[in-house]
Parts: sequence; C-alpha cells; structure tokens
Amino acid sequence: MDTNRSLATGVMVGMSLLLVAGGPAGAVQSKCLVSKNKCVAKKAAALLKCEQKAETPGKPTDPNADGCVDKAKAKFNGGEQAEKGCFEKAENKKGQDCITFDDTASAEAVVDQCVATLVAAIDSPPTDQTKCGVGKKKCVVKKLSGLLKCYQKAQTPGKPMDPNTKGCLDKVNAKFDGGEDQDRVAS
Repeated sequence: MDTNRSLATGVMVGMSLLLVAGGPAGAVQSKCLVSKNKCVAKKAAALLKCEQKAETPGKPTDPNADGCVDKAKAKFNGGEQAEKGCFEKAENKKGQDCITFDDTASAEAVVDQCVATLVAAIDSPPTDQTKCGVGKKKCVVKKLSGLLKCYQKAQTPGKPMDPNTKGCLDKVNAKFDGGEDQDRVAS
C-alpha cells in the first residue's frame, strides 16, 4: 500500500475512533459535545507534535522528551487534579448540556489508540528520524484537526447537523490528498 493511502486509512481509522459521542456523527448537538470534541482534537494534535519532535533529526527519539506526552495527558485528564481536565471542566460547567459523563478515561484511550494508529501508518517503530516523517505527521495533524472542526460545527446547537455542510469534509480531504489535482498533495 502506498504511503498516502496508508495515511488516509490511518486518519479515517482515527476519525472513527474519535467520534465518541455514541451514535452517528452530527446526530446530537450540544455545546458540551463540541467542547469534548475540541479537547480530543487538542490532545491528538499535542501527541502528534510530540511524535514530530521525536522524528526530527538530531532531537531525542523519545516522544516524551521534556515531558511532552505527560503535558498533553495532564491537559486532557487534569493529571493529579482531575477537575482541571478538559472533559471534567465541560461536564462541571454551569448550565452544561452534556450527554455523557465520566468518560475521560475511555476517550483518552481512544485518542491514544488513534495517535498510535496514525504514527504506525506513517513510520513503523523504531523511529528513524527524517524530515519527511516530520512533514507527514504535520500533514496528518492538519487533516485530523480539520475533520474534527467539521464535526464540531455539526455538533453545535443551531448549526446544520451535516459535518459536510458547504463541503467542509470534502475540502479537508482534498487538501490532504490533492482531490482532483493529484499534483497538489498537502505537505
């Protein structure tokens, strides 16, 4: 399988894992769900950035160098103070409209699996530091973030429930894989 197809498959596996709302994407609208989606997107992006650093020639090959992974996890789950985690903040917000509760650990496991799937699709262990690998990981972060933003819009109360409204998903996918113009693949 070629690298672009492998990356696209990894991103799609990741997307299916990240939509933890429990039902078809866009089937529920809630500000809390949007907040949790943003939280998931930030953790996935942060973990992938840790992987980018580990892939960078001349840098430590450990993604947790300088506590990078630990910091991403602490922002997500609150570390020693669970109430400071982004899911808990959304669930404890006054007037919240959450449809799920106490799902930080399960969502975190899904994000971790998604990132592992994406990293393996780009460059199976052991890490061989290349600028190409760093670029591919940056590209995947852009695609994953873009797709999740489309779903955030669909989850926002009062907005159209279709994540592909105005071609949102199509635009993100075309930017990643070049769409009709295969010479314009994202870098």
